[in-house]
Amino acid sequence: MSHKDTVYIIDDDSRVRTVTSGMVDELGFGYHPFASGQDFLDSVDHLSPGCALLDVRMPVMSGLEVLERAAPLRDRLPIVLMTGHGDMDTAVSGMRLGAVDFLVKPFSLKELLDAIQRGLEIVARSLTPAGPTVSVNRFDEILTGRQKAVLQGMVGGLANKDIAIELGIAPRTVEMHRANLMSRLGVNSLAGVLRCVMDPSGGKRAA
Repeated sequence: MSHKDTVYIIDDDSRVRTVTSGMVDELGFGYHPFASGQDFLDSVDHLSPGCALLDVRMPVMSGLEVLERAAPLRDRLPIVLMTGHGDMDTAVSGMRLGAVDFLVKPFSLKELLDAIQRGLEIVARSLTPAGPTVSVNRFDEILTGRQKAVLQGMVGGLANKDIAIELGIAPRTVEMHRANLMSRLGVNSLAGVLRCVMDPSGGKRAA
């Protein structure tokens, strides 16, 4: 892809910012670190849509305060909270305030990827223009019929379980087809899938 989905990392601990930035980079996303919640809020008007990783415990302005102030932007900048083991009650409060997920430090690459993709799916849906269903027939050369059916459901904003019901297959099978078609399209998020579908050139032509 010519464009990388961006992950914003807000944490006052420089070591955590460095480690988390490295993990995000390893997953193939772009990243932009912020040393405080205020720095992030001062910049939001100039940031492209993306997922934000926000530490709960920060001086001056806590993660929950940032979350409240950023509430009007949650569709284009959904927030994932990063917490310590002793902050679970705070994490729950954050979910009630609109956080899309929370990560307990130290977290694995898989946990980080799942949380980021959850946030980026919200961004992708908010950016998808309303209108008629997009045809996926131009992907005949690289996708199977079942993969195209799953892709059509994804483009239509359906969750895996809803696609499974519509196609009469198991949700786990949908997950398998979803992973395979994303690999063939050369993307790693729903946002990437939608850009690929909307791209007149048809995106990556994988073998």
